Formats: sequence, structure tokens, C-alpha cells
Amino acid sequence: MQHDIPGDVNGDVLRRLVADGDNLSVPRTLDFQIIFPDEKSATRFAEVVSSKFDSVKIKLFEKGKPGLAWDVTGSRMMLP
Repeated sequence: MQHDIPGDVNGDVLRRLVADGDNLSVPRTLDFQIIFPDEKSATRFAEVVSSKFDSVKIKLFEKGKPGLAWDVTGSRMMLP
């Protein structure tokens, strides 16, 4: 099966999955994570994108660097 895999770090993950025998034609829940400097920015972003995801969660990013402390994770069932 031929896959249109991007030439970036996300594509690297997909190529490793294929090399390990994973079937990329099977839908699964994928998480998209974005880190924000403050809770207000994270909350606003989550409000804007919430209709595009099955779920959106906001939490304090424990391993965050100064200025990057809030984690927004959007999850969606889709093909990788």
C-alpha cells in the first residue's frame, strides 16, 4: 500500500509505524498537542478548535519551559 507521508518529524513517526508493520488504513484516536504561554491563550485556542476534535483538554504542562506552561490536547478518531 502506498502512503502519502510528509517529510517531517510527523512523517518520521508514520514511517516507523509502517516499518513495524502497522496498518495506516485503520482509523484510531490521534492526539494533537499544542503548548501555550498562559491559560487564557490555551482556553481561547481550545474554544476555537473544539468543533474540529472529538475532545479537547487543557491542563498545566508540568514539564513546561518558562513561557510555555499550558497544554491543549485535541483528540480525533481518524486515519493516520
